[in-house]
Amino acid sequence: MKKNILYQFTEWFTLILATLVNIWFYGPIYKAPGLVSFVSSGDGLKNYFTLAYYVRYDKGALFTGMNYPYGEMVTYTDNQPLLGWILKWLSSFTDAANHVIGIQNILLIISPIVGAVFLSLVMRRYQISPLFRIFGAVLIAYLSPQMFRMIGHYGLAYSWLIPLIWYMVLRFEESVKRQFIWSIIILLFTCLMSFVHPYNGVVAALFAGSYGFVKWIADKNWKRFLLMSISAFTGILVFLLIAKMLDGFEGRPKFPWGVYFFNADLEGMFAPSFGPLKPFFVEVFNTSGEIQFEKRMYLGIAVIIVLLSALFRLVTQIPKWIKRKRFPGTSVPIKLIWWQCAILFFIASSGAHKLGLDALSQIFPPIAQFRGLARLGWPLYYLIAVYAVYWLQLWYRLHRIKNLKRTASFGLILLGIIWLFDVYQYNKMIYKEIYISNDLLDPKRNPSQEFFETHQLSNDDFQAIWLFPIFLNGSEKIDKDKGFWNMRDAMQISFHTGIPIINIMMSRTPIPMSTSFMELYNPYIQKSRLEKFNEKPILVLGWDYESLEPEEKKILDKAQFIGVFNSIRMYKLMQSEINEVEIPTICYQASEEVVIADSLDHDGPVFYADFDSLTATQTYMGNGAFQSHESETIFFEQKNIRIPGMSLPYDAHVWIYIDSELQGMPEIVVDAFDENGSFLQSVTFLIPKIPLVDGNWVRSSAYWTIHDGMRSLQFKVKGKGFTVDELIVHPLGHEQCNKYNAKEYRYNNIRIDQATD
Repeated sequence: MKKNILYQFTEWFTLILATLVNIWFYGPIYKAPGLVSFVSSGDGLKNYFTLAYYVRYDKGALFTGMNYPYGEMVTYTDNQPLLGWILKWLSSFTDAANHVIGIQNILLIISPIVGAVFLSLVMRRYQISPLFRIFGAVLIAYLSPQMFRMIGHYGLAYSWLIPLIWYMVLRFEESVKRQFIWSIIILLFTCLMSFVHPYNGVVAALFAGSYGFVKWIADKNWKRFLLMSISAFTGILVFLLIAKMLDGFEGRPKFPWGVYFFNADLEGMFAPSFGPLKPFFVEVFNTSGEIQFEKRMYLGIAVIIVLLSALFRLVTQIPKWIKRKRFPGTSVPIKLIWWQCAILFFIASSGAHKLGLDALSQIFPPIAQFRGLARLGWPLYYLIAVYAVYWLQLWYRLHRIKNLKRTASFGLILLGIIWLFDVYQYNKMIYKEIYISNDLLDPKRNPSQEFFETHQLSNDDFQAIWLFPIFLNGSEKIDKDKGFWNMRDAMQISFHTGIPIINIMMSRTPIPMSTSFMELYNPYIQKSRLEKFNEKPILVLGWDYESLEPEEKKILDKAQFIGVFNSIRMYKLMQSEINEVEIPTICYQASEEVVIADSLDHDGPVFYADFDSLTATQTYMGNGAFQSHESETIFFEQKNIRIPGMSLPYDAHVWIYIDSELQGMPEIVVDAFDENGSFLQSVTFLIPKIPLVDGNWVRSSAYWTIHDGMRSLQFKVKGKGFTVDELIVHPLGHEQCNKYNAKEYRYNNIRIDQATD
């Protein structure tokens, strides 16, 4: 009778045990989930902000809280669009908009409970007995690599995702009359989960696809499993089509990061990133002290012990295996887990790239949007852990048959304690990070209101918030993170006032968006972004004026100081002040002829290359530019240099095209040689803390001293496919200007847009 009850209600017992464990680790959060923030800055706070701001102020596919006045397509904000749309709908007839943080927090912390129940249902279909299912499911769920994503990447933290798709796949396989229905369910699931986070949909589709492929090979029944695989990937295609239609932005970075970086490896699976055993494994794998964040999918010591035990038995049973022609001691479905693991590990570890098959990454272009393929390896954890539970049950039964019940029981208890110890250490680490009071996005606490009232201001007085020091993140090209910590204050004020932020902190930000933001600091041009501004002033948050860059101080000097709020200096700035073009004095005397000024007592030669004789698809000024066609190319060379005197300080500036198709930015180097051609020194060009940006071009500079022994200079660009233009090499203090055309000056190698008469 007890056995029947246990079999009948296994999932209920799993639910109860998983809930008790959840309360043990995360109980305090349930008391006031809306007043808990899993993080207090960075990506985590941004992901709270983008969801909460969207539910309060936005609708449709556009998030307007940052990148003012353009906003961003919701999929690239990490705000879990599907959740945002549901909460937006609920807020139309409930108070959901004031409980966004609490609702999300609850969804995250109950995730392992749901995951444990579906793991139990999965293990039922592998003929694992109830007790092993109950304890195995809970232990697996609470050591899930996705739980660690609660510390910032909330859309990736739903640890029920893989157990649920696994369950769906098994139900498809079991069904005869309802396979079409289950294929539709799988299609909808992968599509909808992609609208929580694109990785979720791809992980689910790859799991279903790899399972279908393995079963097809094993069963020789390709029609059934082809239907399942097509359904899974059709869900992704539907998502991509919808996302493409909703995305009104061009120029997103397209370099396939995931193919080259953040791949899965054995270190991430076998080495813990927490607990007392971490130093030992760091030594074993010879790491720098930390397991790279994206690679973490630790199996647990207990699972590793079981795997080693299973491997030992496999080796000792090889003679019998050869004779019987089957894997010893396992059923066919369990055996196929390893073939599925092989496929998934090949993908997650970027096996195609390591085999020199990079062209495969171009077959499916959207892979370029995936930052780390290691995330696609998360199913490996669940597959291997379930196999470990199955094998442990097999081992226990074998020892009982041999009348070694005490040995078997002792082994189970010991492994259970080891497994539980890992679970405890892991969740303890997570809990330490997440239990932080949420003072920033509490709808009932608006600290900026008193400041606004004191200074007789209202939310409608401003069109946008601009944070100083500079902060830009998301394009992977010219990102600037000096104001990283201070973004928390900008997001807090924006959330309570509804005033959007000009600064950008999102994913795969289109290059034109990043460059138009950086143009705001360029005093020599009309700013393209300001064309969509209105006449209202901008609310500027200026942290510590003295620590700001000169370009920032120059802007704040034009602003009207309002007061100090939470140590932040608040300013009112008119957009017309930003758009005012600065014309150097020397340019007022310029015509088509070059006017030269030099603050030094002695002159040195000036070298200029405009590359107008070359053909290029993009140019900064003129008719041509230099485009590199090799991994390292000399683009300018100057010989027979003669410097009056012993030495002279020189600088060089060149414009680089910011290409969304290429990885990062090129390295520009100048090498100096003596009269015999012997190498003397090398200097690397650097992009300043606040670079000069004009359109999709950024100015890079180098500084060095040319002495009497230097006779030639070689300028190299390292990076295939990059475009450079307008190189100037001149003594420090030298200035030159000429009228480039009727509307523009060329000041040194800078284009000045003559905005005023």
